[in-house]
Amino acid sequence: MPDFQDSTMNEEYLDVIKSYRPMDDTFMRNIFRNSPEITESVLRILMDKPDLEVISSETQVDLKRITGSRGLCLDVVATDSSGKKYDIEVQKESDGAGPHRGRYHSSAMDVENSYKGMKFDELPDIYVIFITEHDYYGRGKAIYRVRRTVEDDNSLYGDGSNILYVNGQYRDDTDIGKLMHDFCCSDPDDMLIPMLAERTRYLKTDEKEVKHMCEQMERIRNEGEAKGIVKGVSIGEYNKAKDMAINLNNMGVDIEVIAKSANVSVDQVKEWLAKK
Repeated sequence: MPDFQDSTMNEEYLDVIKSYRPMDDTFMRNIFRNSPEITESVLRILMDKPDLEVISSETQVDLKRITGSRGLCLDVVATDSSGKKYDIEVQKESDGAGPHRGRYHSSAMDVENSYKGMKFDELPDIYVIFITEHDYYGRGKAIYRVRRTVEDDNSLYGDGSNILYVNGQYRDDTDIGKLMHDFCCSDPDDMLIPMLAERTRYLKTDEKEVKHMCEQMERIRNEGEAKGIVKGVSIGEYNKAKDMAINLNNMGVDIEVIAKSANVSVDQVKEWLAKK
């Protein structure tokens, strides 16, 4: 890690960035940010479509089209040349990728991609993709594909709604095995996919990008301090720390950063999030 001279680039932040992997929410969003070619490369592997062409890609997309409904901040949203829509979500904790969450993401994407007077059969095909650090279904497969079926004969319902679970533990010499290896890798020199390694190396060595990530962590810490979360969290501040941890997790902030902001252990944050 370069020795940048900047007040926001303290050693603690630089150490966190050095340990970042694409599987870590904050770093993942920076990898995809302003990089549609990365989105396209990843989707080609996940969808097993070498000719898939991404025509638009955004990160941290806020969805809240219905007044009073729960909002969503999607990690990566993309559209391909055939009009299909993709929501890519990286989930280190399997609890954050449950079936009901997949259902909600899919329905929110439907609402976001509809308009007044639209015919229902004009809704685009939707793919909600959860990349989980652990094998969500525990069956050793690279990808689990979820689609609605007709119960009587197991035929496809054909509503264009698709949910994919990608196993972050999967390893072999295929493209998906290499991709999951790289997603769990912090050192670009150890990565197997050149484009992802190059992007990771750039984010960890470019002064502007490193400063941007340090400022992200500084904002998170300041938000914690503004809520009264300081060293030695007292009983009276316990609920404040818990609420902040849950809110930051909903924003996609890494558990390690949340723990440092709240000055509690990673295990404590995991316990709070498991019960939310």
